[in-house]
Amino acid sequence: MRSSKMQMHQLLVCAAWFVFVAAWFLPVIEESVTLPQGLPGWQATHVALCGVWPCRDVIIDEWYKTVLFTVSALTTVLFSQALSGLYGEGQNECA
Repeated sequence: MRSSKMQMHQLLVCAAWFVFVAAWFLPVIEESVTLPQGLPGWQATHVALCGVWPCRDVIIDEWYKTVLFTVSALTTVLFSQALSGLYGEGQNECA
């Protein structure tokens, strides 16, 4: 019984990792429209960090947008840390 729960736990964590990694390479879609040049997820995170990490061609004009964009990008880091922690709890590997 416990082994079955652990396998389900590992399966869910592996599926979350797969979706998380895929999102870094799939294009960002806003309101059912793919952004110009198919902006991949990793670039969207980079743009979100432009409020605290200066970027060429990106200007965030309002302080609250800087806060919201930065918090949004930091959730990506927190999500990856949470998945790593969950993955470490199990015995099986994702593969």
